[in-house]
Amino acid sequence: MQTISGEFFKSGTKLLVTAITFISGERFEFARKLKLAMEDLRIAGERLSKYELEKRHAIQLEDYERAKLKKAQMDEYRHTVYRFLEVDDLLEINGVRTN
Repeated sequence: MQTISGEFFKSGTKLLVTAITFISGERFEFARKLKLAMEDLRIAGERLSKYELEKRHAIQLEDYERAKLKKAQMDEYRHTVYRFLEVDDLLEINGVRTN
C-alpha cells in the first residue's frame, strides 16, 4: 500500500470538505473540479512520499548531497503541483469564485 504525503492528504481533505459545501450549494461544476483535483493530489502525495523515502535512504547511507538534491526535488515538485492544480483557488482562500 502506497503512503500519501501528509501535506497533500490535508489539502485533499480540505478539498473534500469544500466539495461537499459546493454540492449543497448546487455548485456542481466546481465540485467536479475539486473531485478531479483530489485524485491528482492523491497521486502527487504518493510520489512525494516516494521522494521522502529516497531522501531518508540517502541519509542512512550518509549520502548527504543526494539527500539535499532529493529535498530540493521534493520542494520543486510540491510547488509545481500546487501551482498546476491551483489549490488556493480551489479552496477559495482569496475569496469566492464566480465560475
